[in-house]
Amino acid sequence: MAYKTKKAKQASMPAVLLMGFGISWAVTVCAAVTETFLVAGERIGEGRMTTWAVGTVILAVFVGALVASMKSDRRKLAISLICGGIYFASLLCVNLLFYGGRLHGIWASMLTILGASLLAGLLSLRQKPTGFKGEKRYR
Repeated sequence: MAYKTKKAKQASMPAVLLMGFGISWAVTVCAAVTETFLVAGERIGEGRMTTWAVGTVILAVFVGALVASMKSDRRKLAISLICGGIYFASLLCVNLLFYGGRLHGIWASMLTILGASLLAGLLSLRQKPTGFKGEKRYR
């Protein structure tokens, strides 16, 4: 008698994208708060703020897109790229809101976000090891 196994219910595409977006912004906020405390405590200089900001964007997009693409079974690369696009659109809106419509360095941030989400999507496409499928030999 064959056993019936229940498959885990798959999350829908909007739910996966929302989860990746939320994780990206959570990483962004945590890194920004950490940077604020480090600069205020004079542990790092103000000259390193740009490097920290770029690292924050790369890490946030990578983690959010990787989690989103790993939670879905189909279209992993597309989901990670869409998650990066949503993060870029929200970053663009925040930039327009707080900096009065000036878009300095938006191309560099777009390429950085594209690269990080593409890397996360490609990493999620890796084949999982399936184990040994051959015949066992006993000596």
